[in-house]
Amino acid sequence: MNDGDQAAAEEICHRVGALPLALVQLSEFMRDRSFSYSELLEMYKNSPETVYRTSGTLAGYEGTVLATWDTFLRKLSANGRALLSLLACLHPGPVPESLLTNQAAKLESSQLSFLLDEFE
Repeated sequence: MNDGDQAAAEEICHRVGALPLALVQLSEFMRDRSFSYSELLEMYKNSPETVYRTSGTLAGYEGTVLATWDTFLRKLSANGRALLSLLACLHPGPVPESLLTNQAAKLESSQLSFLLDEFE
């Protein structure tokens, strides 16, 4: 593997959050099309949805990354969807709970009022 492909492989891993299912699906997509890591990265940057949509299902696993996310999102409660929408706007690293539950944060959306409920 050349340095360019090494860097592309690392960026792909970072972009998918090192999720094993996504990495396996992308590696099969890459292998089926005889793509290099650099070629896969360019296609993924331009249209990740197309890459996932055109990937087949994995041996021993029913579904794709998109199907898995779709199932997960459909099962979320309204509060869960509201929280996920908020978290998607923040840095991908850990988010301190106090950022979400602190009255001074002034989260004014009625969809997020549940964050200020007393719970453990």
